[in-house]
Amino acid sequence: MPCSPRRAAATRSVKADSTSGSGSTSSGPPPPRTRFVRKIRRRGRSGTPMVASPCARVVDLLADYLEERLPANVRAELDRHLDRCPACLKQVQTYRSTVSLLRSLGDDDLPSELRSSLRAFLDRGSAN
Repeated sequence: MPCSPRRAAATRSVKADSTSGSGSTSSGPPPPRTRFVRKIRRRGRSGTPMVASPCARVVDLLADYLEERLPANVRAELDRHLDRCPACLKQVQTYRSTVSLLRSLGDDDLPSELRSSLRAFLDRGSAN
């Protein structure tokens, strides 16, 4: 899926910043987007290599993000990404509203079959 125009412009800006300059080969910090991608790559729970796109990792970080369990620096970089990426921001908003809706349901609101399926799913997830 192609980037939004705003995101594409930000990517071009980062590339331009890294290729322009005084011609010195400074070993200063990489651009913020690059640092974010590197940190996200290292945060994989399974130890498998991460994809280069921060957008692909946002889903994996959603629960920790909304429950405020991410380290402050990773959360700040994720916040900056969300400021630039409307698609990821929409994903966070949708996830947040889904969690809120599910929490508002009482036991009597769920059919017993669905309750059993959800319990089994949650139990499998907590075993990993």
